[in-house]
Amino acid sequence: MVLIQKVAKVLLTLSCCIATYADAGSRQINLTLHSFTQVKVNGENVTDKTDNQTSAMASRASQTSQSMQPSLTLNRVSKSPITKSKAKVNLQDLVAVALDEQGNELSRQIIKNPLFFRAEVFDEGTGAMTFSKDIKRPSAVLNLILPDDNKLHSVKIYQPKQQNQQLVLQQVDEITLEQPQAQAAMSDTLNSKALSQNSASSNVIKVLDNGDSTNRVDLVFLSEGYTNSQLAQFSTDVNNIISGYFNVPPYKEYKNLYNVWRVEVASNQTGAGTGGRPIDTRFGANFGCYGIDRLLCVDEGRVTSYINSIMPSHQADQVVVVVNTTTYGGAGGTVATMSLAPAAIDLALHEVGHSFGHLGDEYTNGTCITSEPFEPNVTTSAYGSKWSHWLSASNVDAYQGARYCTSGMYRPTYDSMMNHLGVPFYQVNEEALVLRTYDFVSPIDSVSPATNVVEMLAGQQQSFNVNTVQPIPDTMQVSWYLDQVFKASGKQLTINADELGNGTYTLVAKVKDTTSKVIKDSYQNTEASFSWSIKTNGSCSNTIPTELVASNVTSNNFLLSWAATANATSYMIEVNEGSSWLTKATVTQNSANLSGFNVGSTVQVRVSAISTCGSSEPSTSLIVSLTNDMEIPAVPSNLSVSAVTHNSMILSWGSSAQATSYTVERWLDSDGWVNVGNTNTAAIAVNGLSNKDQWLHVKANNTLGSSTFSDYLHVELADIATCSAISDPEKPTASNISASGFTLNWSATTGADIYQVQLWQDATSSWQTIQSVSSTSYNISGLTGSTAYARIVAGNACDDEPKASDWLSITLADSCQYAPNVPTGLSFSSLTSSNFTANWQAVADSTSYQVQLWNGQWVDAGTSANTALSVNKLNGGSAEYFHVKASNACGSSEYSAYYTVQ
Repeated sequence: MVLIQKVAKVLLTLSCCIATYADAGSRQINLTLHSFTQVKVNGENVTDKTDNQTSAMASRASQTSQSMQPSLTLNRVSKSPITKSKAKVNLQDLVAVALDEQGNELSRQIIKNPLFFRAEVFDEGTGAMTFSKDIKRPSAVLNLILPDDNKLHSVKIYQPKQQNQQLVLQQVDEITLEQPQAQAAMSDTLNSKALSQNSASSNVIKVLDNGDSTNRVDLVFLSEGYTNSQLAQFSTDVNNIISGYFNVPPYKEYKNLYNVWRVEVASNQTGAGTGGRPIDTRFGANFGCYGIDRLLCVDEGRVTSYINSIMPSHQADQVVVVVNTTTYGGAGGTVATMSLAPAAIDLALHEVGHSFGHLGDEYTNGTCITSEPFEPNVTTSAYGSKWSHWLSASNVDAYQGARYCTSGMYRPTYDSMMNHLGVPFYQVNEEALVLRTYDFVSPIDSVSPATNVVEMLAGQQQSFNVNTVQPIPDTMQVSWYLDQVFKASGKQLTINADELGNGTYTLVAKVKDTTSKVIKDSYQNTEASFSWSIKTNGSCSNTIPTELVASNVTSNNFLLSWAATANATSYMIEVNEGSSWLTKATVTQNSANLSGFNVGSTVQVRVSAISTCGSSEPSTSLIVSLTNDMEIPAVPSNLSVSAVTHNSMILSWGSSAQATSYTVERWLDSDGWVNVGNTNTAAIAVNGLSNKDQWLHVKANNTLGSSTFSDYLHVELADIATCSAISDPEKPTASNISASGFTLNWSATTGADIYQVQLWQDATSSWQTIQSVSSTSYNISGLTGSTAYARIVAGNACDDEPKASDWLSITLADSCQYAPNVPTGLSFSSLTSSNFTANWQAVADSTSYQVQLWNGQWVDAGTSANTALSVNKLNGGSAEYFHVKASNACGSSEYSAYYTVQ
């Protein structure tokens, strides 16, 4: 099974409204707490096991009907519950303990008490923190992520209390949750409703689509203070925000692991209120809440309720409300806010660093708590023990002053985004953000076959594939283990049933992100695995080739042929070299031209058949006696030249019988005849010439010797060309863009008569010339990937220094994104004595299906554009076996598991 999945979410609401939302893969339940001894869970009364010990937290919640309900997402759980954490609890923390029905602890999490909120103000110009203040809220929403475990029965919430000069945990509440059966039924019903609501919401637009939300981090940007006529501008604003957001590491490298949604909601008025007083906008945006001018607040309860009504919870991992005002400001939380001020993106990155990344503030500002915090980027250790694995980096150390403390608290770098806006996150924070991303995303996107059990017949091959998420660059590593023994690396592995033999085997694909941005992954967030149980049955054998015959025998080559064998996919030809047999060739036909032997020698050969069963035993060997009729080749004739310039030419001549090479010489007045070079063809390029008159001759060679030189050829070189200076080429343009190519166009360059067309090669980090042309356009094809980079280099016949144009980036058109998945739901119908109809379920994005039948080997039965194919039986009255694969322009799936027809 895939080890890393999204976890169930449970909201404990310390305020007043009740609602339940559920969807596949995650569960979100709003539990309402009051200051008396009953707790309402989805409208039902449940006993509060704290009796009359009403907490200050619950009391404060009951004293107000204010709609502000800030949320807090805790640090990682489920995969990485803090069950034995060394982190100390602060007075402003809570501890949530998940229990099974017997009271056994499933996980323990240290989280911030959402009733305590730190408002931050940063200078819009410098990015420096100018104001920071702790605020006690009258009500708040506590957002817990609990283990996705059917044994989960209840949750205990604890609050630290000062007692005898030390902190002790005092139980606040124990909440009993529904039984798994009821949860499952509820999830099925409500998930269908939530999904249908989402699909029907035309104001929900997926702006950045990198995959299924069940395996991506989903950011939601919600409009606020935009009138109906301004929603088109909201679309542009979100695109600008995305561009800035994902240009900052590590989001830049991990953009493919994120989806972005735009939710368009119109307001009656534009902008936001001031002085803590909302205007007539949908979500009550206002500056000046809690008496802080730059703090931009919204009615978070209203936002959360609206988002949950139109989107499944797994599509809204972080909500950011975009307020239509250029006044600088924002706020953090599960519902973050930002304005359209230029510095607002950095402010959003900082605040989401808190709410999503669980990063602590690294600046200093007055009073502080000096017990060990749980955030990964702040510590009381003067040695930076939390990030000791990064201390070899030149900019990482333990810098005193962090988490509001001027002393006694340390940060990893002198400056960072969590200290000062506009500064990179740097290594320690980037590592935490990458690991947090993998709290929501499994390194494995999909596998094929998708089933855990794979049955294979004798002679059958099965491909196993792992599709991983793809950071930029792709740092995913896949390792394959068969019965715990390493077998290979790569995203695909083919298993041959006959190499295994009959039995049951375990194949495991282990995936790991090898990014340099993560050194320490204590909870293996960046790893995942999938296992298959492979069951093989049957036997297999190969037929030995017979009837070896040699024909067209000459002095050093001959044609070898033999009778074709059943099931063979290729043949291996071996030659006896005295003490051992060496492979001479591997061919797919039952004949081969063999050459390169010594003249007149005796050759002993044999052939083996290769199929999915492996290699057969070798055939009986054949002895071939080569003739000895080779002669010294004739003198070359018909010498001619082409492509003559002032310093080069191409010399050609007629081929000489039995020649294996040619030697070319030219005359130098001072040295006589000198060697130009040897060639296996009847032509050679001669360069670097200086004298206008040239004389050349050629002789032919083979193993018996050489002919005499030919008569010489006199050549007059062209006059030296005169050229104008080459001007700077203009940047080219592209047209006719497809998924695999485009036409590159450019304007003629003064002084140039030839152009090199060049493409950038990532593998060599260099420009590669793919063609030299005299025209001003060139068709480029056979490309892969999503982006190509091209330029032209202008030159002339005078060998002046060539000049390169600026490079052009070309985004190739998407014909499709992925090959389709493996077909499932195989069945048959219309069975007769001679044929039947094969059926299967439709596969998304497929354009055709290929069906094969088993007859000792898989045989093509036909292709269908729909989900059925009538096929003729191969095995008479015996059972038939068929399997199916799906195809589109991007490729084909693997074949499905076979289905038995009888």
